[in-house]
Amino acid sequence: MTIEDLKKIQPIPGFDCVKMKHDIQAKIYAETKDMTWEERRAYFQSGSDAPRQPRTTQAMQPKSFVLREEPPAHGTKAE
Repeated sequence: MTIEDLKKIQPIPGFDCVKMKHDIQAKIYAETKDMTWEERRAYFQSGSDAPRQPRTTQAMQPKSFVLREEPPAHGTKAE
C-alpha cells in the first residue's frame, strides 16, 4: 500500500479511535483501582483465557510444492 492509497481512504464519520482507547482505559482503571496486585493480575489473566484464533502468517501456511524439471546446466541449451 502506498501513501497515495492511504490518502484515498475515507475516515469513518463519528469514529474516534483515541477517544475509544481513553474510554476503555478509564473503564479498566475504574474497575481495578481498588484491587490488590493479586486481584489485578487475576483480572487481566481472565481476559487472556478467552479462546483465540491462531495466527496464520505466510510463513505458517503449508508449503505447496511445485514439481518442475531441473534447469539445464549453465552454458548448455535446453532441449
